[in-house]
Amino acid sequence: MKPQIKIFLAAVFLALTPTTGAAEGTLKWITELDVFLPAQAADGEESDLKELSRDYIADGGDSTTSTIETKAAIGGRLGILYPHPRIGDIGLSVGYISGPNSDIRFRGFTSGFFADTLNYTRNLSFIRAMVEYRKESPASDGWTFYPAFGVGKAFGVSKWEITQATNYYSALKGRTLKEKWDGFTWEASLGFARKMAGSDLTFAIRYAAFPERKAASGKDITEIKWNTFGCSVGLSFGGNDPYTETSSYRPPSRTSEYRPMKESSLATPEPAQAEEIIEEVEEELPPVDYDAVLHSAEGYRKQGDYQKALEEYGNALKALPVNDKRVIYVLERRGLMNTKLGNLSGAKGSYAGSITAAKKLNIADTTVINAYLGLAYAQEKTGGTQAAIRNYRKALQLTNDPGTKAQIQKALQRLER
Repeated sequence: MKPQIKIFLAAVFLALTPTTGAAEGTLKWITELDVFLPAQAADGEESDLKELSRDYIADGGDSTTSTIETKAAIGGRLGILYPHPRIGDIGLSVGYISGPNSDIRFRGFTSGFFADTLNYTRNLSFIRAMVEYRKESPASDGWTFYPAFGVGKAFGVSKWEITQATNYYSALKGRTLKEKWDGFTWEASLGFARKMAGSDLTFAIRYAAFPERKAASGKDITEIKWNTFGCSVGLSFGGNDPYTETSSYRPPSRTSEYRPMKESSLATPEPAQAEEIIEEVEEELPPVDYDAVLHSAEGYRKQGDYQKALEEYGNALKALPVNDKRVIYVLERRGLMNTKLGNLSGAKGSYAGSITAAKKLNIADTTVINAYLGLAYAQEKTGGTQAAIRNYRKALQLTNDPGTKAQIQKALQRLER
């Protein structure tokens, strides 16, 4: 078995093998539009034209001219990635590339006769199946950076079609030739992802290598060798989305199950802000349909309208009694909306209110962990380093998710340097 095939099969096995300790969450789907430069794809055609010129002159011709115009290739791919909290995203993709296509013009000149013309097109296309890997890291507000690598197998098709042939070449007019081959392919990329509501917009530059095609004559001559640079734009859906657009951690999936905890295990938030938020819940307010306004709030959040979502989460508070455990979730959501709107002071108050409500009810769950993370992040961004460290550490104690633990530890390393 060829070494390239062994590498491909090993990579497929790795991609399809479940990984111990993987973060909970959905698979990530990717769709991308690729553009690749023509590079040296027409080198084989240039060699053929030189040989054609020698044969023409040997048959009595005086001189020849030729031109080759090769256009960039355009393609697309669909893929599915499995997010691992420590390793990164690994999965499979299938793509199609149209091109690079060439228009070739050849003219031969002989004394006393009309020029001999041979014009034809050479169209390439590839289907690729690859194992892909990428690892995202925070870059700036709302952006992540990711290196990526892919290996697999490509299936190429080359089609020649003679469009014009006169005089010396007239017998060739209308002929076509189609050849297929396959082989090892790989690519390396550097990309950025812009976090949006419900999806990520991705941009990448990449270098890709495609399988060579040898001359059909049996000679050890490379007709097609195409290794080139390209770029892509795409979308990805699913996966474990970052808790906020700018945070460096990824929390576990939410759960509706609440488990009791000792009151002393909750860190003390900022009391003045927490009390102010809790007082909002205790006011006498007219009845509100909690399920309806919560559904509306979630809808606005998914659409990226964080201001309206914040208002609707506030309306949801009005429908809840003081000691209702759902207060914890709604206040944490208000903290998230304030964070996305850049109101870190309001975010700290909401997160602190969520923690205080959990303390009153002896509750610790994923929502409470996220409240600690959100409070720590807001404190970090507003200069409260020591307070941020304390709340990151409290979240680290409460969470059992390996991905969340790893991201919190990175944040603590950054703050404690």
